Amino acid sequence: MRINRKIIIAGVVGVGLIGVLVFILSGWLTGNNQQFILSGTIEATEIHLSTREGGLVKQVYIDEGQPVAAGETLALIYSPDSNMEEEIVSPIKGVLLERLFEPAELALPGNVVMVVADLSKLELKVYAPEDRYGQFSLGQVYPVTVDSFPGTTFNGVISQIAEQAEFTPRNVTTIEARKSTVYAITLDIVNNGSNANLIPGMPADVHFGNK
Repeated sequence: MRINRKIIIAGVVGVGLIGVLVFILSGWLTGNNQQFILSGTIEATEIHLSTREGGLVKQVYIDEGQPVAAGETLALIYSPDSNMEEEIVSPIKGVLLERLFEPAELALPGNVVMVVADLSKLELKVYAPEDRYGQFSLGQVYPVTVDSFPGTTFNGVISQIAEQAEFTPRNVTTIEARKSTVYAITLDIVNNGSNANLIPGMPADVHFGNK
């Protein structure tokens, strides 16, 4: 039985076209499901508390890392000029991040003596390349990870998308990357009870994926 050469050629061509289509389709699926990671630093609203008149630190009521209540007195400073005591009071509920003096030290007028922050409202700002800008929308939720807690994932909700592009931040290492423009994306870190140990200044990664 003789096989028509045209049939064989047509079959080979058909198989080849199928292979090409499978390759293209697999690449398209991979690209559309592939995640990319953007990095940033966790931030919080910080309040810098200063002394009006300065003086001798008579009493300190709280240490760094401890929670504070709104209206709570954190320290007591005696001013020899006015012969009066000044209370350093926290205006918000949060955590004492920094204490910049010790008891019996002198605090200068106008100097920042304590820093408090509201850790229930953490946010993360990352910079997305221009070719990714169209995939973001307000309210989208993405996983966030930090090196300090491997294996733990936090939820980041997009709360703000910059409408204007800007140059890549200077801390980017390569010259090529610094030439590109990016858009700032801000995510709120959802307080689901597991992120109580997250603090401002921690590096964090957002795991984005094509929707």
